[in-house]
Amino acid sequence: MARNKHSIRTDEDRKIANKTLNRIRRLPFGLRGEEFVNYFLAPWFSGYWAFPNPKHKGAEIADTLLLWGDVVFVIQIKERKGIRSDVRWARYKILEEKKRILEWVSRLKKDDAITLRNKYREIRFPLADIKWHYGLIVLNHYSEPYDANEFLLEDSDEQKVAIQVISLADLFHLLDYINTPWDLVNYFESRYRLSLKTPLLVHREDEVFSLNIGQMYHDMAHDTGKDEADKWKDFMDITIMAANRELKLGDQRLRRYASGFLIDASIGGALKKAPKNKRGHFIIDNEFLLLTKAVEVLSEMSRLRRSFYGGIFLNEAEEALASGNDKYEIGRSPKRERSYGFVATNRSGRELEEFLGMIAIKTLANHGNTEGIFVAAPPENIFSVYQTIAGWLVENKSNFIQDNEVEALRSTILYINLG
Repeated sequence: MARNKHSIRTDEDRKIANKTLNRIRRLPFGLRGEEFVNYFLAPWFSGYWAFPNPKHKGAEIADTLLLWGDVVFVIQIKERKGIRSDVRWARYKILEEKKRILEWVSRLKKDDAITLRNKYREIRFPLADIKWHYGLIVLNHYSEPYDANEFLLEDSDEQKVAIQVISLADLFHLLDYINTPWDLVNYFESRYRLSLKTPLLVHREDEVFSLNIGQMYHDMAHDTGKDEADKWKDFMDITIMAANRELKLGDQRLRRYASGFLIDASIGGALKKAPKNKRGHFIIDNEFLLLTKAVEVLSEMSRLRRSFYGGIFLNEAEEALASGNDKYEIGRSPKRERSYGFVATNRSGRELEEFLGMIAIKTLANHGNTEGIFVAAPPENIFSVYQTIAGWLVENKSNFIQDNEVEALRSTILYINLG
């Protein structure tokens, strides 16, 4: 079937050219699906917000728990041995996991002693802050397409928790297009509302995606106004074209999309600098807490917002290369009462720290803010990493930032809060 302009690619025979993913594929049955999902949630865009295999009083809450603002996603992954199945297997697993999700959501709504841990932080589950509870069942199997709501609603007229079902293959392809926490949560929130109005077939996420983009635009136009919705829609058109490898080098639309991954590389750079002990575990000290706060601030950006700030970062790098001088651009978010700065400079060490500190203090004073984040990197590195990212977007490689780009950027991040 031909794709329309808002369809995602879900070709079953697309190659996974990644050593880590190939290693996961060789894991024993029962571990592969879970490791795949945790891998996709672990890159720089959401590793901070995802908690693999969270436990409470010796019992596992979920395969993965994704925490974002006032939303929690309880994610369960199930795998069919041999992969191919009929719909009866899916029905059985969906009903099984629905029961498990309902039980844990009930506990999450009343137990104020649940602790969540990942490699970056340990927190108490924010019971009072969570308003929306979602369940996501990821099934690693192939079968005839089916409407999962027929099973989810089998013993009731309504869902007590907003639970959705997607195949692992479809999730893998979806993350080429929806790959920040903000975008992921908004996509599945909208997808759930859409599922209550029309059947959404598992194994047909290309069709679901097309319908849901329209639903998201409608919701956004209602909530934030048509102008903001139009900006988002325009960027989603570019995202789809870039992810479908329909843009060429030199295209300004590719530049707009690819420059956003400079923010991903900056996040990765911060995490790479986090201090570790001899066992490779992070050392929880003030430096680490500041770095992870910087990760939190940057990784909460949507792909559209990353594109905006990444474009500024790239522009400053090009101006610095042309002039031979340091270049930087500052801005502010009135809604968040936060200042931002993106700096292209070859300064390093103590000189760089003092330079960033001077920019930060001056910017916060001018904006009347107490919180700010400032990102710096050598201009040659910024431009080179951008070119690499644009190249692999054209050459049909993964849409996830790779370690070599993170290390090549050599970013430095200063998070400051004077409150």
